[in-house]
Amino acid sequence: ESAEQPLDQAKVSAPGADDITKAHVAVDREPAGGQPGAASDKDADAKPADANSKPAEANAKPEQAPARTAPEPRAPVDSAPLSSDAIIMLAREAAESFTAGLPNFLVQQATTRYHGNSRSSDWQRIDVVTADVVCVDGKEDYRNVAVDGRPTQRPIESTGSWSTGEFVTTLQDVLSPVEGAVFVQRGEERIGARMAYVFDLSVDARNSHWILGGNGTRTYQAPYKGSIWIDKATRRVLRIDQKAQSIPRDFPYDRLQSILNYGFVKIGDKSYLLPVQNESIACRGVSGSCERNVIEFRNYRQFTAQSDIKFDKFTASF
Repeated sequence: ESAEQPLDQAKVSAPGADDITKAHVAVDREPAGGQPGAASDKDADAKPADANSKPAEANAKPEQAPARTAPEPRAPVDSAPLSSDAIIMLAREAAESFTAGLPNFLVQQATTRYHGNSRSSDWQRIDVVTADVVCVDGKEDYRNVAVDGRPTQRPIESTGSWSTGEFVTTLQDVLSPVEGAVFVQRGEERIGARMAYVFDLSVDARNSHWILGGNGTRTYQAPYKGSIWIDKATRRVLRIDQKAQSIPRDFPYDRLQSILNYGFVKIGDKSYLLPVQNESIACRGVSGSCERNVIEFRNYRQFTAQSDIKFDKFTASF
């Protein structure tokens, strides 16, 4: 009851030597059989020896209060784990905001192409194809194509094994409700310094936007399975793994896989999560020969208003 009353500072005085023997003076001690600082039942039932001990008792309780530290509040995401559907929904929203907030940019793309055997990991380098990729309003265009440093006027897809759509198309398609992907959460994994949710996914052929090409003319709308890694902190996609399914027997390839990795890059004075590497492998069942492309994206920079580009004529000036 004394502790509940307002504290009158004028009545508070330091204890004197003769107060040490009085009951209910706060002292540090460890009661027998108890914890340090714990009060015994005898102390709890005792009454103050005189009126002078009341201020000391009232003052003792506020001094003990700081020792009672409450646990730090946990972040909402930790106290209420997200469901699989909620994670995918947040990833879709993050992808949409990513596309809407992405500036027009240029990036150098270097594709190292290899040839090998499906039963061996010994890859032989064929060549390196470089190109400047222009991304304007979500459209990707390839300029200044060169093979081993020699410029070529041929369309980039006619230079050999190739892939496109790494910047916007793949991300939008995999997460789009139109694609109809079925997601099953597998767990969590660390990618570099970041923790990610991992989902296995599958897409039917009728909904797939993954178009495979063979011999320059044949195309196949491939159903696929794979996995997707979603950053726990930002809900943005860190990796997409796709494996084509049910490939026709007369198609040039019988196994195709693509792995796209994202990383934080700087464009202007802001950081964006954009593709940094893509690896694709295509194998032929009869011969067992495989083609492997390793793509690296370097030197992201903003596409300025002084630049001019025309997609319809495949020309650009910078």
